[in-house]
Amino acid sequence: MEGLKIPQIVSQSGLNPREYSSGGRQRLGSISKQGNPMMRSLLVEAGHTAARLIQRDLQPDM
Repeated sequence: MEGLKIPQIVSQSGLNPREYSSGGRQRLGSISKQGNPMMRSLLVEAGHTAARLIQRDLQPDM
């Protein structure tokens, strides 16, 4: 069994940007929010936690 790929996770969680296309031009908007709200919330919370831990690890010891 093969695991999920990053594009699949992004798409299923609704974190992919909306796309507006016209006349050969492509513009990406805000996230679509079409996926599972709980999964999206957990991924955002994990990102906040990771950012906080990285920031804490980069601060010099006192």
